[in-house]
Amino acid sequence: MTYYMTSVGTSNTSLWDSTSIGRSIRLSLCQYDQLSPQLIIEDKVLRSAIRF
Repeated sequence: MTYYMTSVGTSNTSLWDSTSIGRSIRLSLCQYDQLSPQLIIEDKVLRSAIRF
């Protein structure tokens, strides 16, 4: 699997984007002043990850 690192803005940073399993996987890290960073993962990404 190949992962590509990309950076988008300051408040929303894409950690990696993988299209090797046929669909795009994006994990985003959202940072706020009063909140700890939250990893946002879509349902379809979770289902794909479980298969591996």
